[in-house]
Amino acid sequence: MLTITKSFEFEAGHFLPYYVGKCHNLHGHSYKMDVTISGEIIKDIHNEKVGMIMDFNDLSRIVKELIIDDFDHTCLNNLFTNPTAEVMVCYIFEILKKCLPEGVKLVSVRLWETRTSYAEYKE
Repeated sequence: MLTITKSFEFEAGHFLPYYVGKCHNLHGHSYKMDVTISGEIIKDIHNEKVGMIMDFNDLSRIVKELIIDDFDHTCLNNLFTNPTAEVMVCYIFEILKKCLPEGVKLVSVRLWETRTSYAEYKE
């Protein structure tokens, strides 16, 4: 399987209302998100995107419009009752998989909450 991955970053705050510990309090993260897709390489030489599965710019536009614009510089508790990385990555995956072009499949979304910790959803 051939895949491509595009990375994104956003800043957001949250608190975990059910957690006992520091994360119960409002705090922020510099999130990183990796979106991996698969598909067939475009072979039509009359298509300007020949040789690509999908143009990285098109993928960026989709992710920015559907995810980054809503998440960046927000309190994630306004979007989720319990905004854990696991809850968020499942939501992101479900939204993105419905909005990719025909023939392009969402393989995984990896959401980094810190430099050393991430949640990943794969199908």
